[in-house]
Amino acid sequence: MRGVFATTSLVGVRVVAFLDWILSVVERLLALALSSAALILGYRFVTGTASQAERDLIVKIGDNWKTVLILLIPLFYRTVRTFLEEVHEAFGMKRRLRGESLEPEETKQPRLRET
Repeated sequence: MRGVFATTSLVGVRVVAFLDWILSVVERLLALALSSAALILGYRFVTGTASQAERDLIVKIGDNWKTVLILLIPLFYRTVRTFLEEVHEAFGMKRRLRGESLEPEETKQPRLRET
């Protein structure tokens, strides 16, 4: 019976890991697509080649900017957080945990107990 539970938990762990990977890929692709669309739309608007429908879309987004912000923050949060963590690790700016000393373990001098 233990073999069945071990196999089931192993399959469950793999399914969750696969779904997490799918989510991260879809999030990044969606963020990339929205960023690209915004850049293209902005370029067309600035150069004056935007159609009337695109201009109306820009006006609607400007009028409802709070709604757009509420939708975009959860979408870009994980992507931006992951990017910033990778940048911090790459340049050695990894944050120390609370209570962690600045000195390496070897250079610390032992505390003397007072009697």
